[in-house]
Amino acid sequence: MQLAGSDEIDLGEVLVGVCDGARRLSDDKVTIVADIQPMPAPATLAHTLALATNELILNAIRHAFPAGRGGTVRVDARHADGELVVVVSDDGDGLPDGFAPGAGHGFGMQLVTRLMQQVGGTLSVKNGAGAQFTLTAPGG
Repeated sequence: MQLAGSDEIDLGEVLVGVCDGARRLSDDKVTIVADIQPMPAPATLAHTLALATNELILNAIRHAFPAGRGGTVRVDARHADGELVVVVSDDGDGLPDGFAPGAGHGFGMQLVTRLMQQVGGTLSVKNGAGAQFTLTAPGG
């Protein structure tokens, strides 16, 4: 949604749309849960974060739940300390040992890494009972 009188859109609304689209692509075994706050953001930044978020959700659907096992992918998004923060996590098998984003992994992770670099943001990864990817970008 375009906010009146600016080049800002509601990143939260865009991310809800991303989650809705991913739900249509996933099978019934993977549940996508979204806890997304309204967040005004410049349109270019919002679209970049939406693209990166979409890639992380699709990677989780494809790779976190092998052998047809089901699970949950969560998307949490909020303003925090002057930054836009989007967390995509799953309760799948976790990441391979030695995983580092953008370090020789698939095109999707390289894309997410480059997108975050373009907007002056960061991508951090946690591995444990599933995987957690945190996108952080400057955003008032």
